Amino acid sequence: MYLYRAPNNVYFTRICLAKSLRDKGFPFDVKVSLLTRDRAEAVIRNIDVAGTLKKIIKSIDHKTRINDFIRYVDEVINSLRSSV
Repeated sequence: MYLYRAPNNVYFTRICLAKSLRDKGFPFDVKVSLLTRDRAEAVIRNIDVAGTLKKIIKSIDHKTRINDFIRYVDEVINSLRSSV
């Protein structure tokens, strides 16, 4: 899990998934834009986003489907963004 700066200088939270999940077809990583170019702001947003993503990833079980996981991550991140 780390703070990542894209070539366009926008910061992202990036969390790599476990190999066991990748073997089941899940993506290699989950990247979420923090919608800022300011590092200080990105660090603060990263704390909230990374904590939320880690909880979602930890809740994955053998019944979780990939599309449902991606859709749920999108919903949670959008609600997190709108609450700020």
